[in-house]
This record gives sequence, C-alpha cells and structure tokens, in this order.
Amino acid sequence: TATAPNGCSVQSPITAISVVSPATLTVTFLGSLFVCPGDSATLIALPGFSNYVWSGPAGNIANDTARVSQPGAYTATAIDANGCQSTSVALMLNNFTVPALT
Repeated sequence: TATAPNGCSVQSPITAISVVSPATLTVTFLGSLFVCPGDSATLIALPGFSNYVWSGPAGNIANDTARVSQPGAYTATAIDANGCQSTSVALMLNNFTVPALT
C-alpha cells in the first residue's frame, strides 16, 4: 500500500517472481581422446535444450553435435526450458604428430 501526501492510498496486488538457475548443459564426445592430424572428433551436447551453438577454432556450429578437427577450446551454449542460457565446460582437443619411424 502506498499513501500520497493528500492522504489517498492505493494498494497493488503482489506479483511473485521466481529466479531460476540455468540447467546444466552436459557435453561428451565420440572417438578417441587423442586426435591425430587428419582425424576428427565428434562433440555432443546432450538433449534437453534448444538453440545449440558450439564455438571454437572451427568457428560457430549451430547444432547439438559438432565434428571438429582443429585443436583448441570448444564451448557449447544452449537455451534451457526456462529460456536461460547455459554454457558447458570448454573441451580441449590436441593434434598429435605421428612420430616418424627410422
């Protein structure tokens, strides 16, 4: 209730506001932990979100799955059921040089 200087008062209904945390976006991969030159790995953001985007050295990939071959940090971002943005832990892929046999 608010009262004006002239003594008039007004009452407004109370509106409840809920603050929610974003859901956790889980990521995984298919293939080996070791990526040799010319090979690639498939990164997967698990279901339950929308508007998936992977970002990293390969650019932005708008999909829940990204096939990548460039080394570096890859991060998945998506929108949960409440409209909150969630970002995964960055994944690192390394290219390993195959040693020459002598």
